[in-house]
Amino acid sequence: MSNVEARSRATPFESVVRMESKTSNMFYYRAEILPYNEKLILGYMRKNQPFASLPEEYYECSRKSQDPPGFIYGFPFRFDKNGDLDATAAKLYAMQDRIPVKELRDRTKYAPGKAITKYLQDSIDGDFPKYIGTDVVDSDDDVFQLFHIYGTFLARTPQKPRWVDAMADICTDIFHELGWEDVEAPKWYLELESRVYPDSKDYNIKYNAHDLYASVSP
Repeated sequence: MSNVEARSRATPFESVVRMESKTSNMFYYRAEILPYNEKLILGYMRKNQPFASLPEEYYECSRKSQDPPGFIYGFPFRFDKNGDLDATAAKLYAMQDRIPVKELRDRTKYAPGKAITKYLQDSIDGDFPKYIGTDVVDSDDDVFQLFHIYGTFLARTPQKPRWVDAMADICTDIFHELGWEDVEAPKWYLELESRVYPDSKDYNIKYNAHDLYASVSP
């Protein structure tokens, strides 16, 4: 098109070309479509979790996916090797009994998971979000619960902040003090809410004509 000048401009898509018409005095924006990404299929996420490093497109703020599922980052507390629920709970109770704060050892006031996470929260100082808690995760049936310390919903950039690693080190030391000897390195797991969706759920961006072309007055 000889009557159009192209310029670059940052957008929610990978890139957009700004087209200035010399005849109509209008600006046209054409989005370049992101390539299809098989990593944005829920079944792929389930099969390949947990992630030591979360792919950038799994962060909603990356704008490379459409309403992606939430991921939480934390330590998996697994079922007893025989799948015995009582033995699994007994390990948590034993950890609670080693908390040096008397009130947190009181089982009439605190369940073990709540007591442990409260102790973690009270033991860590810093000017950052304390998203410390326990939750059940999607798909990994070997995990009884996850002691989480971060989640993608907190992210402002598509990467894990460095302070999360510092917090993870402190939590690992505390878990050891409470008798959890086989603590695994923290990783990323799908939040439980995604369990309602089939493996075929697709989080690739769906484009329409309005997304691809829009015109505005200068």
